[in-house]
Amino acid sequence: IKYLATEPMPGFLDTLKAKCPEAETMQLSADKIPLPDTSVKTVVAAQCFHWFATKEALNEIYRVLVPNGKFVLVWNHKLRTVPWLDEIDVVVTENYGDTPRALNYTWKRLMDEYPKFKCIQHSTLDGIKWQGSREDIVSHFESISVISSLDSETKPVVLQKFRDILDKHFDKSLSEIDMPFETELYVCSKV
Repeated sequence: IKYLATEPMPGFLDTLKAKCPEAETMQLSADKIPLPDTSVKTVVAAQCFHWFATKEALNEIYRVLVPNGKFVLVWNHKLRTVPWLDEIDVVVTENYGDTPRALNYTWKRLMDEYPKFKCIQHSTLDGIKWQGSREDIVSHFESISVISSLDSETKPVVLQKFRDILDKHFDKSLSEIDMPFETELYVCSKV
């Protein structure tokens, strides 16, 4: 068994190499995979398929998979049934515009219409419960691409909205806040 971790962006690839120096890595995009036909048993897209959900990428993934090979899609989502997380999600969503997002399920419509893969499993699993201070939580949300790229006038306003939501839901003396996630898993088979 051989594993290959891939990333199209050089900066993210450098981070991957630094955090996992023992992993074999390659810079590539999903629409141009430099591997032979039918040479891969499983392709896993974790937290990312919504960024490259195109027929070209699906055709290329299909090409490299062995017969009955698997295409696995994984996302960790904040548990939006938690009131404060739902309120923060409203603020985050206001800033998305047409930026690809896992939770709008545009990628899912593409998968459903693509005849060469069949979804054989869809599960929603208990995810991690991340814990952090108020500022850790705010920093987490600030790291979301649509928030981190806001202009210098808008970003402080949005970050303050996050702080206001936390203040509304948690006593200021609380040093750690739990942020629960769920994990959404799709296993698709090459047909």
